[in-house]
Amino acid sequence: MRYSIYTICFLICISNTVLGTDIYKAGTSLFTGTWQGEGVLSEITTENPYEGGQHYRFVYNFTNHWSGFGLNMDNWGSTAPVDFTGFTHLRLVYRGVSAQHTFRIQLRSGADFGVLYDVGGTAQNYTVIDIPLIVLTSGTTISLADITEIDINVSSDNSSGNGTLYFDAIELVNIAPPPPSIAWPMAAAMSQGFNLNNWLEAYWLIPFNAYPEVNKYRREHIAFLASGGIKTMRMPVTFERLADTEPPYALDVGHEAFRLIDSCILWAQDYGLILSIDNHHGYELNDQNYLQETPRLCAIWRQIVQRYGHLPATSTLFEILNEPHAISKNNLHYVQHAIIDTIRLYAPDHTLVVGANSYNSGAALSASNPYDDNNIIYTFHSYEPYFFTHQGMSWTSPPFFPPMSFPQGNDMANIAALFSTVSAWSELYDVPVWLGEFGVGNSAALTSRCNYVEAIMDQVDLYDMPFAYWDVFSVTDGFGFADPNNLVPSSVIPCFEEAMHLNFSPLSILDFGSSIDCTKDQVTLTWQLEEQEALLEIQSSIDAYSWKTIQTVSTYNGRMKLDVPLEFGNSTSYYRLKVTSPNQEIYCSVIQSVTCEEKRK
Repeated sequence: MRYSIYTICFLICISNTVLGTDIYKAGTSLFTGTWQGEGVLSEITTENPYEGGQHYRFVYNFTNHWSGFGLNMDNWGSTAPVDFTGFTHLRLVYRGVSAQHTFRIQLRSGADFGVLYDVGGTAQNYTVIDIPLIVLTSGTTISLADITEIDINVSSDNSSGNGTLYFDAIELVNIAPPPPSIAWPMAAAMSQGFNLNNWLEAYWLIPFNAYPEVNKYRREHIAFLASGGIKTMRMPVTFERLADTEPPYALDVGHEAFRLIDSCILWAQDYGLILSIDNHHGYELNDQNYLQETPRLCAIWRQIVQRYGHLPATSTLFEILNEPHAISKNNLHYVQHAIIDTIRLYAPDHTLVVGANSYNSGAALSASNPYDDNNIIYTFHSYEPYFFTHQGMSWTSPPFFPPMSFPQGNDMANIAALFSTVSAWSELYDVPVWLGEFGVGNSAALTSRCNYVEAIMDQVDLYDMPFAYWDVFSVTDGFGFADPNNLVPSSVIPCFEEAMHLNFSPLSILDFGSSIDCTKDQVTLTWQLEEQEALLEIQSSIDAYSWKTIQTVSTYNGRMKLDVPLEFGNSTSYYRLKVTSPNQEIYCSVIQSVTCEEKRK
């Protein structure tokens, strides 16, 4: 099914000879007129066209975030529109655009408009862009059989700006479908997820010698989330700031952060979670430095996968770069392609997580082309509408937005359009997509917060998409929906729990406490449990890393005692209870240790 759209389109083009594939190329033009706003559009023969003898130049100077122009093809209704059916992509070529400005394109069919598509940012040289036609129309009423105009604009978060856009060589093309992705099963297994945020990526604490916060996340936090049905843990780490900035870019693996990373790996294994190891909050990557920075990023990733490549490929992901934003999509493609090639030398079987520019936005992802690697899950982040989700945050710029409610105006339609476009891109290229971050601040009114998370999760459910909420545990100045200091089901906001299909009803287990002791040849374990219908495994270890089940109980009740042989001599022995519930949720007790030589003295 995922392959059908692309295949049908491709077969149509093979079985039918379609003329007029060139819209504007080598002296051919289907444009019957133009309009312009906040700028001057002209067709010129100078300033180095990409091909042929002419191209368009748009000199813009906007005062309200936007400037644009239209290229009409039906002489405003007096002639026939152009039929775009039978093709997979619209190919165009552009250069120019000032830094921090975005070049966008939109199709029009009569009074109907397609998706406003982010083509890219600044480009020094002419850049060829292939845009999937299905993405330009997804979720709209526009008809590809009757295209009347191509509308183009340049926009910015800054209210005013100026620059020049050169535009050339527009054609309809067919691009063969990529090989099917093998990452779909991993994406399906990821399901519900969360981020270990503001912890190992918190580089802002480094100058104050406060990085990392050792006890911010503990085993009991992970146990609690796993008990609620969470399946995936995204672990953001500022790897780049833990490495030298000069060749050979050595990682400081003796840093305390790496001990905590190793703890997270153990937690993920103990609770059966998929772990995404995420390179987060590195140094700025931009269109001026990307060629110099690529060897550094490749060297850092080589060390990461050499250290963690032994982890099971069935439960470990490598996310190569979080939220690049000051770099064009084509330059980012160059960087990430090099990183992917480096990782594959040491981790050929692991699934990678790759996003797009513009802070991993969904629009930027839909404007990008997949990589020639069939084991990638593509990711995007969504916090729109930003001024609603980030209201009241002390760390935003500007801080403390006026109180806003949700939804307002086109909020719901915009969210639906975003997910529809991303899903169409996913289906076109047969690649899975992960909503790696989303959230709403706890300064917003609870009703609006509930409305927002329900709106996002409705789209996640509609497209069967895995997700990871950004900030589960913050109480103030964050996005949290549970109390980190009160890990009980009643501390979870009900609408979040329901929307994300969680169930915070953890198994009632009282840990060993002090009831672990040694005799001459054995260890005595005692614990108290409420009656449960589940599989209980008593496990032992010599290193708290590799565990062996020493006894299994299927039904248990009340106080239980077990004498086990002393396996490890005078070394410290570790013990835990592992419980698997009837619905396959896993809970592990706090690890207890005992050194029997000391106990016998």
